[in-house]
Amino acid sequence: MVTHIRRSKFRRGQTVPFTYKCFESEESHDAELWHHTNQKATVIRKLPKKDIDEHEVGRMYNVRFKDGFKYDVTEEELKPHKKQARK
Repeated sequence: MVTHIRRSKFRRGQTVPFTYKCFESEESHDAELWHHTNQKATVIRKLPKKDIDEHEVGRMYNVRFKDGFKYDVTEEELKPHKKQARK
């Protein structure tokens, strides 16, 4: 039996633009993350499947922003640069 394994879009050390896609408010529990929208984030690692519900939220990555703030974000919140995008 052959199973298809989808490769991660992002690799450790890669810096990519981040866009926050949830509740944009100071009252949001992710307000600190919202303040980092449209900034570049460096991928620290892809979170293992045992730590997330990949079927519900998709792949997640731990990232670091220029100011040192670290957070776990979804793959859809990270965008590859045009020349890095896969076809």
